[in-house]
Amino acid sequence: MNIEIVHYDDFSGVRRTDLIHADSALPYSFWVSSFLSTSYNVENTSRSAAYQLRYVITYLESCGIDLVSRVEDGSLLTEDELNNIIFTFQYFADSKPLESKSQSLGFSSSKEISNLIFATRQSNSRVAVQTARARLRVLRQYFEFLFINIHKSGLRKPKEALNQKFEYLIYQLKEEAKNLKNDNKEVKDPHQQAIPSNIYFKLLDITRPESDENPWTKLNRLRNQIIFQIFNETGIRLGSLCKLKISDIRDDDNPRILITKIPNDSTDNRAKRPKTKTRPHASAISSSLMKNILLYTETVRNNYSRSSLHDFIFVSHKGKSEGDPIASNTVNALIGNLSSVVNFDIYPHLLRHKWNELFEEKGKAAGYSYEQINDLRKYACGWSENSSMARIYNEFRHAALVAEISQKEQEITVPDFENPNEV
Repeated sequence: MNIEIVHYDDFSGVRRTDLIHADSALPYSFWVSSFLSTSYNVENTSRSAAYQLRYVITYLESCGIDLVSRVEDGSLLTEDELNNIIFTFQYFADSKPLESKSQSLGFSSSKEISNLIFATRQSNSRVAVQTARARLRVLRQYFEFLFINIHKSGLRKPKEALNQKFEYLIYQLKEEAKNLKNDNKEVKDPHQQAIPSNIYFKLLDITRPESDENPWTKLNRLRNQIIFQIFNETGIRLGSLCKLKISDIRDDDNPRILITKIPNDSTDNRAKRPKTKTRPHASAISSSLMKNILLYTETVRNNYSRSSLHDFIFVSHKGKSEGDPIASNTVNALIGNLSSVVNFDIYPHLLRHKWNELFEEKGKAAGYSYEQINDLRKYACGWSENSSMARIYNEFRHAALVAEISQKEQEITVPDFENPNEV
């Protein structure tokens, strides 16, 4: 459905902005008109909100999500829907979801190849972080407007469970907007590795406790090496690592750790509790990493009395929080310590990108198809079947494929000037 933005003067002469159906010129909905006319007093702010709301509604429509109905029946958004919304708002200028354009290589013409190249470039578009934040902010404000007017303003009061569910959703939207990085300002070459090979191998070397270049204090080296190894071997998120518990360890013939999901863990006393964004799943690890984890939990961790009060694997080693579950900021800092040694900016999520990059290469080397690799990636990362999160980790594959196709197209269409008789 095409939605247009109109500007008009109300009965008081105040300039207003609204969304209308392009085919009928009728207002898109009572709720949208009311939201735009009552939520913003400044003309430019209202105009900007209207553009962002059009993007939000167009995307939600394409996903079959009726926000008003979701608020009315209390279903709101599923976690997978929220993750896809956050991803799309940050990485796609177009509000319509894009399917992968490179899964099929059965082209019949040069025109199809050119269309593929164009579509792939479009799918890798980026928006400024301010735009992504504005989209999330308008979605949150519209959600709040609907919830207040549907549930809290009338006689029908929402149940406490729905209140908590709604408040948690709003909290997530606020946190996601706040945590957006300014990465989108930088144009990145998708052919470039997340971490160059020479730097990656150096990281593997200097994180050994006995390395002369190890930047960590001797007290922290075992713990920090294990943290680095877990990122390197599993590609899990920072929040998931900080939430790992001893009870999540599976030490048998197939060593693995369980990525669990407990949103409001009463045993977690951290001021800013980390959260697991992905689905619960198991991540395989090497036997050597498992041995190091067990060594740490049975020796270093047991030296801190407060570690007996909880089940989290990694604990703080100093200060007032000694023995408490490790903070996300501490993990960010200890991974960041590696940057100065290798002269390259290292942070936890970059290691996740590198893991996905290596996962792709290993899958191809093993003879798996792209579809198989993508299914395995979704399982390994804890993504749902309809998750769009895999897109961001496939840029290198898209770019390589485009380069390969472009080269083949040039070989077909570019004249051989060294042999003009063959043209």
